[in-house]
Amino acid sequence: MGRKTKEGASGPLYLVQRLAWSVSTSFRGDAVHYVRSREDGGVAVAAFADRDRAEAHAAQLEAEARRELSPFLFAYPDEMEAITSKPAGEWSRRLKQVGLKPPTKARFPDDSGAIHWQKWYDSVLPDLTDEQRRAIWDLCDRLKLYEVVRLEADGPA
Repeated sequence: MGRKTKEGASGPLYLVQRLAWSVSTSFRGDAVHYVRSREDGGVAVAAFADRDRAEAHAAQLEAEARRELSPFLFAYPDEMEAITSKPAGEWSRRLKQVGLKPPTKARFPDDSGAIHWQKWYDSVLPDLTDEQRRAIWDLCDRLKLYEVVRLEADGPA
């Protein structure tokens, strides 16, 4: 799948897609989360001839989604490595930097003894500033909601 230029030659298209996530209920039965595997693919939302425009559009859509969603819907409380590579100390330091009190197991426990991040997020959500929300999402460096995929021309259409 490619595009035709004015000269008739095909060039690549850059597809912006929303990544697909499957709904999963906790084996503990207390929450719904979203999980993703490589086979899940994505849903096309836009196509561009220019990669920079596609990346800018994907970034805009990602920012809009991050204003509405909790990143903790995408990981069970005891499986934070699904959304972050950052150690607990970095989370604590960064949250304090932006004026948030980091959660503790004593205040926000889940059934496994881990911190229940979604409960913490729900407790701070009403007062979150844009800077604080961005800081939380920035810590979730493994979590993407949109991506750009290059589609090569496959010959004459």
